[in-house]
Amino acid sequence: MGTYMYKFILAFISIIFISGCAPSITPPKMKTVLPKVVPSKIEMKDWPKINERTTVSVGDRMLIQGYARSSMALSIKNHLSSPCYQTPAGTYGIIGQDESYFYFFIVSVNGAVTRSESCEPFAYLSVPKDKKDKVCVATAFGMNSCYASPDFEITETTIDTLSGSQKTLLYSGLDMTKISFQFVEHTGTSQPFYHTVSYDLGISDTIAYRGAKIKIHNATNENITYTVLKSFSGI
Repeated sequence: MGTYMYKFILAFISIIFISGCAPSITPPKMKTVLPKVVPSKIEMKDWPKINERTTVSVGDRMLIQGYARSSMALSIKNHLSSPCYQTPAGTYGIIGQDESYFYFFIVSVNGAVTRSESCEPFAYLSVPKDKKDKVCVATAFGMNSCYASPDFEITETTIDTLSGSQKTLLYSGLDMTKISFQFVEHTGTSQPFYHTVSYDLGISDTIAYRGAKIKIHNATNENITYTVLKSFSGI
């Protein structure tokens, strides 16, 4: 066998050996985190409180009865910064939890979490359950990148919901001794019901409507001061 052919065969065997033994490089797989959903509480609320002296302006709501949804939220006081992630101050609603962490959305009304191009994609904000002194960015690969000394608290937020009935009384103003209000009622997804009502304060300083009873202390065309003695009849 010639020298040339011998070198060719040797090179060919070497290529096969190297190809068979070289480790394959597999890109990391994104880890899907499926936190257990934290249910929100829906309950009926009345505002203002019974026997609480209150002042509102013309056009404002002076009596409200409706359903409200309450749930946990992450309230971040100051902008959080790290080499990889930026998190604006704001309130972030809860998504869910697992055995170790509470998980929150990455978007608030004040902005959203952002990252440097070289850093892992993010999935959620997280707070460890055992030591609630850290705020972390939970990445798509299942890691938690935590901020140093964050200023935050876990709170409960409440928002109105029109999933059920909601009753509202608005102050419309004063004409001589005649005081006017607008009643609005939402019932689920149907069109709201509107009704304008008026009372003569020369007859009585206490008004009643739909089961509610209100004592009027002072009323002008700018504002009204009053005390709710009884709220609307239950929804």
